[in-house]
Amino acid sequence: ILNITNGDGAAERLRAAGIAGDIVVWKDVLHEGPVPGRLGFAQLREVRARFIAERGWASYDEARDGFAARDAMLDASGGREEVVLWFEHDLYDQLQLIQILHRLDTQGPDPGRLTLACEAEYLGMMGADRVRALHARRRNVNREQVHLATAAWTSFASPEAARITALLETDTTALPFLGPALRRHLEEFPSTRTGLSRSEQQALEVIAADGASIGEAFRQSHHQREEPVFLGDTVFAWYLERMSRVLEPLVLFDDG
Repeated sequence: ILNITNGDGAAERLRAAGIAGDIVVWKDVLHEGPVPGRLGFAQLREVRARFIAERGWASYDEARDGFAARDAMLDASGGREEVVLWFEHDLYDQLQLIQILHRLDTQGPDPGRLTLACEAEYLGMMGADRVRALHARRRNVNREQVHLATAAWTSFASPEAARITALLETDTTALPFLGPALRRHLEEFPSTRTGLSRSEQQALEVIAADGASIGEAFRQSHHQREEPVFLGDTVFAWYLERMSRVLEPLVLFDDG
C-alpha cells in the first residue's frame, strides 16, 4: 500500500494512527510560481525546484532530490495493492490532488486501485481516531474524477486564466472541493482595480488597522478571513516581503 499526502505534519498523523503502508509527502506550493503545462514531468520538476530555491524555502538540490524521490515512488506504484490519496479541501491540497491524478492517468496504476480520503478537515490537526475513521471512509477513485482532474490540471497549467474560468462553468462536482479551490486561486490574480491579490489586500487591511506583526497579520488576514485556509506562514511572509521590495513600498518592517 502506498499513501500519498500533503506534508510532513499529515504524514506524522498517519504514522501515529498506525496506517499501513509507505508514505509519500507531496510538498509543493503549486499556487505559487511557474507551472508550465507543456513540460514533461522531469522538466517540470526542475522548474519547480528552481523556483523553491530562488525563494529560499529549500536548496535547489534538496528540492530537486525530494521531487525526484517522490516521483519515483509514484512511477513505481503500478504494482501496489492500493494507492491511498490523503488530501484536504483547500487550494494547496486540491492542486496537489489534481496533479497526482493527472500523472496517474497518464502513466500510473489503473484508477480502480486508487482510493481517496478527503473531507472538509485538516489532516495535520486530526487525532489518531479521526485519521483511522477517515481511512475507513475512503472511497474508490472513479474514472469521472480522473477525467475531471486531468482537465483541471491542464487548465491550471495553461498560460490563460480563462481556461480555469471555462472549466468552472462545467460540472466539477465529481471532486466537490475543486471548484471552490480554483475560484480562490483566481482571486490571487492581480485585481484590475488595485493590482493586489486577495491575500495581499487582506494583509494590508489588517496591517493598516493596527500595525500587526507578521504572525498577527497572518492569523488575522488569513485564518480569520478564509475558509478553508491554505497558506503557510512562510509563503505569507514572502507576500509581505514582495510588497516591501518595490519603488514605493506598501509594507515596511520595523527592523528594516
